[in-house]
Amino acid sequence: MVNFCEDCYNRHVGGRWSESEQLIYVCNPKHEFLKTPIEDWSIRDGIMKINGEEISLNAWLDYIQKSWNFGSP
Repeated sequence: MVNFCEDCYNRHVGGRWSESEQLIYVCNPKHEFLKTPIEDWSIRDGIMKINGEEISLNAWLDYIQKSWNFGSP
């Protein structure tokens, strides 16, 4: 896993590096990125609330597994 600060992420995907800066060659800037930590979320009694929408933790985990082609835990 690679973590970028917001500034480096924006430069990486936008190709905006000066000659004095080292380029980042760890991944393709055109693939999808997951922003972490998720802002505006909470969890209580197995229910996650993300950006005002509620989803059960199990349903969210199923969604993540299918979206990212992960096998069963």
